[in-house]
Amino acid sequence: MNVDAVAVQQLMLRYADAIDADDIEAWPDFFTPDGEYTVISRESLKRGHRIGIMQCLGQGMMRDRIMGLRDANVYEPHCYRHVVSAPLLGEAGPEGVSATASFLLARIMRAGVPELFLSGRYEDLVVATPAGLRFRRRRVVLDSTAIDTLLVIPV
Repeated sequence: MNVDAVAVQQLMLRYADAIDADDIEAWPDFFTPDGEYTVISRESLKRGHRIGIMQCLGQGMMRDRIMGLRDANVYEPHCYRHVVSAPLLGEAGPEGVSATASFLLARIMRAGVPELFLSGRYEDLVVATPAGLRFRRRRVVLDSTAIDTLLVIPV
């Protein structure tokens, strides 16, 4: 599979832009139908835990999460602003190409003051599909072990 870093970076940036623009309904479309999304702390990953703070297996679970976020969850309104580094590509294999990137995530609450909410890295498996590049797996590894309970919007 021949995927260049610029194309992977564009996928990552479009993903972050959709979330920052509150276009959460587009979130599953960045994944393959069977795509996996996991949020886990670096410490939990280091200890060998496989399931993190949030996990969605497939676009169906992602859409259910969005429906819950929009219609059922009660939380203080807020939005995000991502800063994502350039990706570092790993070796391409039959499953896709691995890519990692660091991120900082600011959260803006009702008062309008941005605060550093999360930092970490994306560990991705990216595949080429007829519709373009998609995440087969996106693991969000958070630097902090103290996670705010207001983690409702995908990171």
